[in-house]
Amino acid sequence: MDLDIQCLNIKKTFGELVALDYLNHTFEINKIHGIMGHNGAGKTTLLRMIGGIIQPTSGTIKVGENLDVRLQPEEIKKITGFLPETAILYKKLTAKEFLEFIGKLRGLNDQSIEEKMNHYFEIFEFSHPHKQMQDLSRGLQQKVLLIAALMHEPLILLLDEPIATLDPMSAIITRENIKRIAKKGRNILIASHIPEFIEKTCDDVILLREGKVMETGDIRSILKKYNADCLEEAYLKIMTINK
Repeated sequence: MDLDIQCLNIKKTFGELVALDYLNHTFEINKIHGIMGHNGAGKTTLLRMIGGIIQPTSGTIKVGENLDVRLQPEEIKKITGFLPETAILYKKLTAKEFLEFIGKLRGLNDQSIEEKMNHYFEIFEFSHPHKQMQDLSRGLQQKVLLIAALMHEPLILLLDEPIATLDPMSAIITRENIKRIAKKGRNILIASHIPEFIEKTCDDVILLREGKVMETGDIRSILKKYNADCLEEAYLKIMTINK
């Protein structure tokens, strides 16, 4: 299945606020794409539009040749896993109950749900399935939400600040698993304000400021172009040059 994501002249406004300003970009399949920028740059808005959660004010988002996100949002949601930066949790449910609920919503049968949960519990070293969500630390809640996004084996994976609340070891485990998943013919987009994580995880990056694209390309080429030793240094140079 063709999973290239094409954003064509995307504009999104909230009242007088312009969140994205005529963005044109293609996210190619079999790659991990980073989206970087300051708070309010448009990262979350872009992910939510690609996932069919909100609609652009104008422009078109297409997945492959046949799927138009505006016209077929439910079809997009079926093949997409979404990890929000902040999520509304069912706090009285245990982690296992929460994931069983999500699995049912995704149309998985009981056996598949059990297999997927156990598989990802092991991968993410999660050992608290019977604790209520409200009793888990933010980092452990984040692991549960990651598992929820992955259970139905989505073809498109949208991750908004996936390691923001994780400890260093869990962040490394998450990074390596994202890379592993990408090899299975997936299209993965990661929004993050952590340059080191983007640099070590992603194949390319799009840098946003106030809804506009400041730079885009594979990370090695960007480092070379701006004579930078790391993405953080390149990012600072780009934002200074384009003030």
